Amino acid sequence: MDASVPCFWRCGMDKRFEGSSLDRQLPCEWQHGADATVLLVCDDQQDIAIVRKALSEAPLRLCVKVCANGPGAQDVLRRCLDDQARTLPDLILLDLQRADAGAFEFLKQVKDAPDLRAIPVCTLTNGDDDLGREAYAAGANAVVSKVGTLEAMGQILNAIVEFWFKTAKRYYV
Repeated sequence: MDASVPCFWRCGMDKRFEGSSLDRQLPCEWQHGADATVLLVCDDQQDIAIVRKALSEAPLRLCVKVCANGPGAQDVLRRCLDDQARTLPDLILLDLQRADAGAFEFLKQVKDAPDLRAIPVCTLTNGDDDLGREAYAAGANAVVSKVGTLEAMGQILNAIVEFWFKTAKRYYV
């Protein structure tokens, strides 16, 4: 795999990422030779590391961008819509927490926007059934429970990648 493909990037000015491997801004050209692009909306560095590691081993070359919160991710999508040179993500992975109203608001905004609603949004939860029902009601395309091991999470994420990028037709591309 081309070393330039995993173009991990973070948005927002979240100080928790300062000095970490996520604290680098790459140009917003998403592709960098990737087969598909993923926007990961998550504020937990351990979860981000697990998802990044699993996606780096996916059967496709993925460009992954990380935003710490819904408002930051919404800003990225808005900039991509405003600038014809930028490409929208092919998939959004949205980490949902019970107390995070911003994530639900982001999900609703994506699904209400005509130019964004076709982007599949897969939510990652802690297994809370009520949270999953709320996510589906807000427009999530899938709700997936996070699991404790890297290997198990890798299998889940690879299944997501296989489905959205190999099985499902992407008419919005």
